[in-house]
Amino acid sequence: MVNEVQASLITDDEYALLLIMQEGQSVAAIGRWEKPLDSLVERGLARRLDKFNNIITTEGRKACGARDLADTTALKSLMPRVADAQERTRQGVEAAAGALYLAAKTAAEVTGDSVETALINLNLEVLRRARELLRGE
Repeated sequence: MVNEVQASLITDDEYALLLIMQEGQSVAAIGRWEKPLDSLVERGLARRLDKFNNIITTEGRKACGARDLADTTALKSLMPRVADAQERTRQGVEAAAGALYLAAKTAAEVTGDSVETALINLNLEVLRRARELLRGE
């Protein structure tokens, strides 16, 4: 019987092989796939008909399903954090754009350059300063 712990021990290559075999395809134990396929056969998650024909077992299907569930659960728990980071990033970019626009308008008034030219020049200065901040972390 495959449990969650056993399913979590499936490597990405083993999982890829299980997915291929789950779709009804046979897999050959050659090249990159030889070691992960041998591991699946040793654990009873795949069955070897011969070196070039290996198929998924019922236990392999269960392990594949458990991995699917584990991955889906991990993604669902990660999505709110990703959405929050995206929103904070969007807000930061919007604030930076607004501040850069105001600085460019002010610089254009003083230098006589167009706002667009001032914006380009200040953009380079902002990037230089941001890199300094990054190095100082």
